Amino acid sequence: MKNNKEFKKKLQQIKYLGKNNKYLEYDFLEFLVKDGVDYKSLMAQVSQQVLRLLDKNWISFFESIKDWSKHKDKYTGRPKLPKYLNKNGRNIIIFTNQNAVQKNNIVQLPKCLNKYELNTKINGVLQQVRILPRNKYFVLEVVYNQEKPKQLQDNDKYISIDIGLDNLATITNNCNIEPVIMSGKKLKSINKYYNKELSHYREIAKRMNNLDWTNKMNRLTIKRNNMITDLMHKASKSVLKYALSCGANTIVIGNNKDWKRESSMSKKVNQ
Repeated sequence: MKNNKEFKKKLQQIKYLGKNNKYLEYDFLEFLVKDGVDYKSLMAQVSQQVLRLLDKNWISFFESIKDWSKHKDKYTGRPKLPKYLNKNGRNIIIFTNQNAVQKNNIVQLPKCLNKYELNTKINGVLQQVRILPRNKYFVLEVVYNQEKPKQLQDNDKYISIDIGLDNLATITNNCNIEPVIMSGKKLKSINKYYNKELSHYREIAKRMNNLDWTNKMNRLTIKRNNMITDLMHKASKSVLKYALSCGANTIVIGNNKDWKRESSMSKKVNQ
């Protein structure tokens, strides 16, 4: 850092904030780290996005604490501080549309990632590309702007959905169309198999190597989550098709707050 008047002035402000336990905002954080090796290892804009995300998390925490102090009944407990990663932790990386380039249906990442090209269908203007770390793999998210579709007006035609277990969704309507039931047995079967296999491999890992988690268990979890996500997306698409076939512009779903948290049925049903 250059030893100039601006630096001294900023440093005095930072010391003042530190002594008084004040929050260091984005501008101060960037000033502290902008000349560091880690900051420069990525492009400046990418590092800035990391700091902005941290700043946003802290602001959300302060707002939650303020609201919690006035309306404790809205929360299940006191909002917790944002968690920091350990020394070898992995953080989300955000590339803006100044770093990632959109070429028709191809998104090209910057030079630091060997200009990797991602084939994707973008129906709008590219805004960001996010790399999200997961356990043993990464998720690539493409964020883009598109025109907001015009919201359909209430036409007094509704479909109503009741969420269940054996019946994932029971759907009825006021349009004189035959109700439908979406089976949830496949989801239950996937979950049952996953819990059975996970328990089996956990017992072996604990007995043989005194481990609580293995690569085998991780692969099993990823496969289970992908299957659940796929089935839920297909189910939601079917609901939309049914609503359109009824000519209904409004979908009503029962909302039982904390229904899983307060579930006190049998162990099998809770699972």
